[in-house]
Amino acid sequence: MFKWTTIESYSIVEEEWSHVAAKLDGQTISLYLNGNLEATKQIEKIPILNSYGYVEFGPIDGISSDSAIFFGAQQTSRNDGVSTYGFFSGQIDEIVINNHSFTDNEIVELCKESFYFSV
Repeated sequence: MFKWTTIESYSIVEEEWSHVAAKLDGQTISLYLNGNLEATKQIEKIPILNSYGYVEFGPIDGISSDSAIFFGAQQTSRNDGVSTYGFFSGQIDEIVINNHSFTDNEIVELCKESFYFSV
């Protein structure tokens, strides 16, 4: 079971390389664009399936998954079929998933060290 959570930036993203970072730190999701903190959102509990097959709400720090992560489009599966739609228009150079909770300064440094921003 999963729950979608939306966090948005209201900055205009020009048609050039942009560095996007997101982090989950405890119960706070933060979104960064080109090293700048754009938005944060608190998440208290998420729906989970208990051992009896019923949905209940539990703490976010207890979640894990062996499922694949899908970037650049949306995918649904219904009636034994898989549909892919909403494709990202552009290029994605690199995706990094890390178990380290980066500080704001570390995210700024990652942006500065990026090949596209160090020119």
